[in-house]
Amino acid sequence: MIRTTFVAILWFALADVACSQTLPVFTEFSPPYQYTDEDNRVVGLSTQRVETIFELAQVTPDFYLFPWARSLHLAQTTPSALIYSIARTPERESRFFWIAPVAKFKLALVSQNNDRLPAITDWSQLTNFRFAVQRGDVGMAWLESQGLTEGNELVVCTDIACSWEYLDKGVVDFIIEDPALIKETAEKLNLPIDRFKANAVIPELEVVGYLAANRATPKNIVERLQKAAAQLAQANH
Repeated sequence: MIRTTFVAILWFALADVACSQTLPVFTEFSPPYQYTDEDNRVVGLSTQRVETIFELAQVTPDFYLFPWARSLHLAQTTPSALIYSIARTPERESRFFWIAPVAKFKLALVSQNNDRLPAITDWSQLTNFRFAVQRGDVGMAWLESQGLTEGNELVVCTDIACSWEYLDKGVVDFIIEDPALIKETAEKLNLPIDRFKANAVIPELEVVGYLAANRATPKNIVERLQKAAAQLAQANH
């Protein structure tokens, strides 16, 4: 009943978008870029950048933090919705208006900090191990391109917290994460920060995360956001 009520409230809120300058903005848990604070507000480094873009554009954001697959689905199916931080892949190019970069990631294979696993030096080794991944993200897509499949080498999670939990418990051998985020993410999840290490950097997954808008977003809103993002980028140089 609680879940049904929540969904109803969310969709009533989204139905008002066409009549206001408040736009729904979807994201996922990925500290320090986006996460919820003790008051359940969406905060973080990328969130601050998105808020500044909206402020300069004189548009009000309404933030929602969900598992990535749900946020991606809602952003694609809700008129005038936005999403961040989303990788700008060829498959996604025509599905969104691309507002501006809001984060950069250099992703790697992350394992427990011990000598149980060899250093991965050839991607052909990947099929020998198990990975926790988030459904719909670039890490899962990359592993699938290497021949790994769900239900075999891939354990599919709803969010990054689930992937970290499986790695911590030894259910999987690796997750895909930015090594620069290991310490902060482990702290947010109340995990020992010295328990994890980067095993191998994945050059193909040096990713720029964008703020992007649903293709049904009014052109004038998109242009205002893009102009505001350009102003912010110029001010930071």
